[in-house]
Amino acid sequence: MSKKKAEKEKEENPIFIYLGAKDGRKIKVRRKYVKEVGLIKDMFEVAETDYEDEEIPDNFIIPLPNAPYEALEKLVEYYTHHWGNEAERIPKPIFFSLDDYISTWDKSFLDDLDIPELIQLILCANYVNAPELLNLCTAKVGSMLLDNNPEQIRKTFGIVNDHTPKEEKIIKQEGIWCSLYK
Repeated sequence: MSKKKAEKEKEENPIFIYLGAKDGRKIKVRRKYVKEVGLIKDMFEVAETDYEDEEIPDNFIIPLPNAPYEALEKLVEYYTHHWGNEAERIPKPIFFSLDDYISTWDKSFLDDLDIPELIQLILCANYVNAPELLNLCTAKVGSMLLDNNPEQIRKTFGIVNDHTPKEEKIIKQEGIWCSLYK
């Protein structure tokens, strides 16, 4: 069979896999959309060696016991959109609004997330070794920190200030150099 014919047949009969979330629910996804996500890629390669010459069954599940279902859904959405449509590179560090560096689709994707969902997605992307998504989400958090004082950051992220006034004064004195780089 020619290479073109094999590719066409593969496109007509795509390989689907299931991603198993920590609550037991599964997400069906075309393998090609998530094949470069580190942990998923590694687990699929192990399965291929386990099945040797046999075809991997249609109901093949990659268990991801540390990944919440909702975060996996967003991961699949992101990689499905960016399959064949590479995301913009985000510079490090970010000096301006993240919106200046990303596509309107990525902006909308991030805007749909509240802070707890964003944190869950960061943890999920880190767990499954999805660097593009991890970079996007951590850049979002970084951009949320820009030009904010510690009180504003605590309010945004729901962080309780457990420093005494004396400790606060020491921290401000030790961190005076930070204001030189604004």
